[in-house]
Amino acid sequence: MTAQVVTISSGKARWKDNGGRQSCRRAGGGWQQVVCIDGDIGLRNLDVVMGLENRIVYDIVDVIEGRCKLRQAMIRDKHLPELYLIPAAQTRDKNAVSPSDMKRICDELRSGTDFILIDSRRGLNAAFVMPSLPRTACW
Repeated sequence: MTAQVVTISSGKARWKDNGGRQSCRRAGGGWQQVVCIDGDIGLRNLDVVMGLENRIVYDIVDVIEGRCKLRQAMIRDKHLPELYLIPAAQTRDKNAVSPSDMKRICDELRSGTDFILIDSRRGLNAAFVMPSLPRTACW
């Protein structure tokens, strides 16, 4: 199984957050393994719209800095067992995650996942992810 990576970018925060949530739920509801990555470092809101904010122990920056393993940062959705979230760090700067860090995380997830959905920060275009990830689609 090789995951398809999809980046969701928009200048409108409300559309992007709701669109990201709905995309994660629809993909996960199709009985496929889906990992959603909240790439909005410093804001961290996808966990709130998915109803998972009280279950966060580790975030994506913890993975990058080696404080936990990738699987430890993944939060399983309450309603869809095939849907996971890797939350963003709320207290860190947007530069805490580089394109090479995102590539490394996606490469590690590819073998056991059908889709990787990246909810990128508001106003950020696909240039954050696309150069470093082959077979990436952008919405």
